[in-house]
Amino acid sequence: MARLQVLALMKQEYILAAYLLGIHPLRILFFHIFPNMLGTIITTTMLTIPQAIFAESFLSFLGIGIQAPMASLGSMICDAIPAMRFYPWRLFFQHTCHHGHFAFNLLGDACRDILDPQSREILNMQYE
Repeated sequence: MARLQVLALMKQEYILAAYLLGIHPLRILFFHIFPNMLGTIITTTMLTIPQAIFAESFLSFLGIGIQAPMASLGSMICDAIPAMRFYPWRLFFQHTCHHGHFAFNLLGDACRDILDPQSREILNMQYE
């Protein structure tokens, strides 16, 4: 993802203008490319974490993922389901973790709205 972002930014006109003005390539890298790719990398990371959590818990719930001696969200849910009728509080921790999954999604959406200049322009046009 980072490589593709750098290649896309290298084709921008302001990078070419900075290069033609004689600015050192490291200065272009640190002052033009890194700040512009940082938002995309952070947003992608924040939206990938919940997918990984959900995939791991789903596979462990099915018995394909992490095996029994290791603690896993999916295996804990699988163990708590038979006793859910009599001990419903045993699913409280797993329920809280899944809310953390949704919190990461909301945080990733907020990071995308804050750090992406194109979506910032769209949001400003909507509220004017």
